[in-house]
Amino acid sequence: MASVVVAFSCLMNRLSKINSTQQLEEKDLKRLDQLVIYGRRLFLKGEYNEAYRLFYRLEQSQPHIRTTCKQYQIQCLMELRYFTQALTMLESIIDPPSDQDNTQLVSFRSRPRTSLPSCSLDWFIMGSDVCFAQGDYANAVDWLQRGCQRMGWPIHEAMQESILNRKRLAQEKLARTSKGQYYGREQQQQRQDDPNNKYMSKRIDFVKILPYDIISTIFQRMPFDCIVRCTWVSKRWHAYLIKSLHLWQNLDFSFNDMPVEPESLRLYLSRLDGAPLKRIKIHHECVDGDALLATLLEHKNLRLQELDLSEVVCTPSLFYNLLTSMGPTLKVLKWRGLILKLGNIIDYVAESCMQLKHLEVRQCFVSDKSYEETTRPMMDITSSHGPGYYYHYFSKSFLDNIVSTTKPLMIESLTLAGIHELTMTKLAHILHRCPKLTQLSLENCILDIVPVTSILFHSCPMLERLRYSRHRYVQQYHQPQHEEMNSTSWIASSTTTGNRTRRSLLLSPLTNNQMNKHVIPSNIEYTVVGKRVWKELAMVKAPTATDAMLQRLLYRADLTQLERIDFTGNSNFSDKALEEILNHNNHHRSPLFLNLRKLCLGGCTRIVKEQTLLDLLKACPQLTHIDFSEISAVTDKVVDQITHGSSSLLHAVHFTGCQSITDASIKRLVDKRKNTLVKLEVSRASISIETNGYVMSKLKL
Repeated sequence: MASVVVAFSCLMNRLSKINSTQQLEEKDLKRLDQLVIYGRRLFLKGEYNEAYRLFYRLEQSQPHIRTTCKQYQIQCLMELRYFTQALTMLESIIDPPSDQDNTQLVSFRSRPRTSLPSCSLDWFIMGSDVCFAQGDYANAVDWLQRGCQRMGWPIHEAMQESILNRKRLAQEKLARTSKGQYYGREQQQQRQDDPNNKYMSKRIDFVKILPYDIISTIFQRMPFDCIVRCTWVSKRWHAYLIKSLHLWQNLDFSFNDMPVEPESLRLYLSRLDGAPLKRIKIHHECVDGDALLATLLEHKNLRLQELDLSEVVCTPSLFYNLLTSMGPTLKVLKWRGLILKLGNIIDYVAESCMQLKHLEVRQCFVSDKSYEETTRPMMDITSSHGPGYYYHYFSKSFLDNIVSTTKPLMIESLTLAGIHELTMTKLAHILHRCPKLTQLSLENCILDIVPVTSILFHSCPMLERLRYSRHRYVQQYHQPQHEEMNSTSWIASSTTTGNRTRRSLLLSPLTNNQMNKHVIPSNIEYTVVGKRVWKELAMVKAPTATDAMLQRLLYRADLTQLERIDFTGNSNFSDKALEEILNHNNHHRSPLFLNLRKLCLGGCTRIVKEQTLLDLLKACPQLTHIDFSEISAVTDKVVDQITHGSSSLLHAVHFTGCQSITDASIKRLVDKRKNTLVKLEVSRASISIETNGYVMSKLKL
């Protein structure tokens, strides 16, 4: 009888959903959160994969309807017979992890915007339905009992009757199975507590049965905090881990909110038993920095390859002593804090750390040392080769003085983030000492992009990767006043205000004849450092970057190995620079940007020609990530070129704010690339909400 009641209630529920869906189809979708209606249509049509993708993406973008999205995701998983994933999702809802967002999930039977407790009896009922569909009737009863014990017996008679009917039906199914007969007796209550229960899974200690090399590989892949916790599992695990010296050569104390004590560090170092310490990472401002550094200096076999310290308060002389002692083997040095000065770090690294390959310094001042200005680092570049010639921007005596008075740095990668009081002269002193530098990252930089590129015109001849992001209070430089010209020249000037000298870069126009006559003579290289081989160029939100700068960086450079271009937020870049670069390199038989994988031009609002984007896409056959946000030149032809002409591995496209595309072109793109495309951003674009839902439902996760 109970089975008949449940079957009849399910039939009536399905009929009511069909009637409501027919009414919803008549409504227009005007808001993004109304895509729930579109998802319900997909679910009732049996398109569960598409419905799951839509509700998953909708949950990320619309948190206020998160409960409804979760409900339909679980139902889709249940219809697709992914019962384990559905139960895992329900467990995460009922008992969320501590680091999860505290956004409350409400009962799916209530309105989406109401604020109810994160756990509801409805989720336990849904878990029971998942177990029932899976055929695990014992767990179906357990889910109902857990819900009643945790949330209390339901007040509403309808819900009481629904729970009782589900229990009766599950118990009937349970009694007809051999496994149910075992659980139907008195031992059912004790099945979880009995260690000899034949239905309980056996506990296997893999440290006891697996070979040593496999066990060692497993533990090597674990983070350091997991290895520390594994020592508490058993005596066998503790003995094995203590004897494995290689597991204690990489110490990472950044996982703990509590500061590491010198006694703890001394304990971990004692487990090395004479083996060298290779890496150490400490990120905490409340540690006793002097005691920790003294403990490291006491270690007999200190052959550090990587040192990562952040916000550690210590005596500078003690740090430099440590740097001197481990200098011959150190390859990676990372520092964050105001205690040390960038100039002093550079000097000690050049003197002691001959094997250093990567240097990363964050949030510190440059130096107390005052650089001499007698060499006049900037001079009038219009004196020798006519207006606009770049060769003598820095005087030869200034550059020679850096080489003769300082020791070179052999680093290959340099990251400077949030450096206070950084000036053009000080950055030139650092970069001109790095002849082997291949990667430069300037994050949150207070120095404008204009002087940065001027310095690179004379320094770092092997540079391949440049990443720049500006500080909100960046030192501003003058913008070009004549945009009608094809290129501009950079002239240094200085003005005196009181007792301080202010230097700025003025940009004056050049004609094509001047460029051919003075700037790029046939017998002289265009740049001081010669022909560059770029692999990455990222200049994010640099409003002073112009077409002339872009031409200067890319003109006559080897672009076939370029892998990433990111000019997001550079509103001064226009079609002219791209056209000049494409036209100058049109003699290549192969595509110009043969290896380019990521192209980001979002926010370059002065790119207004459709043909420029078409030619650019034809020159980039291997793109996997495209960002054309806020560009008015993006039309259906550009979308079709991406659809049919891009790489088969294309996985992300951004058309945010593009107002010249239609629904048909977006659907063609989705239909063609749905097997590889993971992200297609079309918010604030000129497409309908239903097409937005079509995109969410078709793309793979």
